[in-house]
Amino acid sequence: MYIRPPKKKRSSPLRVVILLLLVAAGIYILVYQRERIPQLQIGPTPTPTATAGDLMAEAHELYLAGELDGAIAKYSEAAALDSSDPSPYVWWSHLLILRGHTADAVEKARVAVGIAPDSAEALAALCMALDWDAGFGEHEKLQEALSSCLSAIDLDPGYAEGHA
Repeated sequence: MYIRPPKKKRSSPLRVVILLLLVAAGIYILVYQRERIPQLQIGPTPTPTATAGDLMAEAHELYLAGELDGAIAKYSEAAALDSSDPSPYVWWSHLLILRGHTADAVEKARVAVGIAPDSAEALAALCMALDWDAGFGEHEKLQEALSSCLSAIDLDPGYAEGHA
């Protein structure tokens, strides 16, 4: 008895012909039909864009850290992104008051009131800005400030800044 390695089965000629036809078809498509293959467009990777809410949160963190100028810049960016929200303008106005730019603060508070005339927050910011901007003997500004505060209190009696 002889021990021989098992005989290998030969590939079917039909199988070889089919595989050769598939390879030839692939080469034909790659060479002659290249325009039908959609080209992969490699461009810059999209980066996430900060929303107005993200900028507001970042500005508030800067405010709490004492970085008023950085917070003012972030609130201005948030206001530019979402011009229908009065909150960035209100906070921007508060920070401008703290920096001593009361005329600019009045302007930002007026924008906030223009966006949301029924916002106690915006009216209280206008009241504060007008109060701090009023010089000695400027009764008109003080009267307008008082009117804004009273309107804020009427809208939200529990809003503490309206009472201040």
